[in-house]
Amino acid sequence: MRKEYRRAVREAFAARVIELCPGFNPVKVSSPLLHSGESIFRWMPCDRLKTFVILVPSPTGHQAFTLEIGWSTAGRFPELSVRPSLVLAAEDPLPIHVEEGIVRIGDLNDRRDMWWHLPDPAMDSPGDLEALKSSLEPVSVEEAAETVRPKVDEALDVLVGVGIPFLRVVARRYCSAE
Repeated sequence: MRKEYRRAVREAFAARVIELCPGFNPVKVSSPLLHSGESIFRWMPCDRLKTFVILVPSPTGHQAFTLEIGWSTAGRFPELSVRPSLVLAAEDPLPIHVEEGIVRIGDLNDRRDMWWHLPDPAMDSPGDLEALKSSLEPVSVEEAAETVRPKVDEALDVLVGVGIPFLRVVARRYCSAE
């Protein structure tokens, strides 16, 4: 994702996730599973459980982002061999009994991968030299903020509607004994 959009998405998302999801705060996490440009937000509903929202800009150069939901009963960021660690089929139950995992928000919402796409003339018109030039032109801070706002709002709607309720169920499962 181009740097202007990545920064605007990160800033807009960070401001709103704290407002809409009480208890979530930005954190720095060191993990070989994390990629450059990702932002992590953590909620600790009890001593035994840490939960995470991961803002994931497209690593392939597309002007898009997605969200991942993570949790661990081991007192850390999930240490897994791959990310996402769980890919759910339509008939699979929600993985509330898994002690550590990461899922894409889309797997919790209609079981389909979800990416929020931003304007990219080069992708909209492949092979068009003018579109490619347009994609490379700088975007102002104001224009980037205005462009990403509706997509960030859409992502937050899904997070609040699906991701946070899932993490609350996980919290009830692992925090009820405390």
